[in-house]
Amino acid sequence: ITKLDFNGLNCRGTLPEEVYMLTELRRLNLRQNHLRGTIPDYTHHFRDKHLLKLEFIDLSHNQFTGIIPKQLLLRLPNLKE
Repeated sequence: ITKLDFNGLNCRGTLPEEVYMLTELRRLNLRQNHLRGTIPDYTHHFRDKHLLKLEFIDLSHNQFTGIIPKQLLLRLPNLKE
């Protein structure tokens, strides 16, 4: 899987840990849903290749609280602004 686009699909719940396990994911769009809670730091589960190819992520217009964990950001070397 290289792209997940759930923009505006009214998804509910929290960000699942399984998203962090996708080794080929380049684009993750979860914009305009009803996701809630904090953005978890699952970096302790990471293997060398998890999320390394991620270039784009949009979590806006949800109900997340808190900040994106620094350790998670450090694991995303290809992320573009």
